[in-house]
Amino acid sequence: MKLGSIRSNSPDGQLVVLSRDLKLAKVVSEIAPTLQNALDRWDDVEDKLQQVSADLNAGKAAGTITYDMKIGRAHV
Repeated sequence: MKLGSIRSNSPDGQLVVLSRDLKLAKVVSEIAPTLQNALDRWDDVEDKLQQVSADLNAGKAAGTITYDMKIGRAHV
């Protein structure tokens, strides 16, 4: 599972789960709004984030966005 963040109104950015190839991302604010929040609540969110990662890598995740690793930004 690869986690990252994209720019948002929050100083911490918005949490995303990234695909293995780092080309797609899925915003997971319904699970945790930021990476720090996910880390603080890891026992509660790990399984949900793992499932999103599995779905994303299997091509089953809806609402994905492209992610450009070179510039660290998502493109909607």
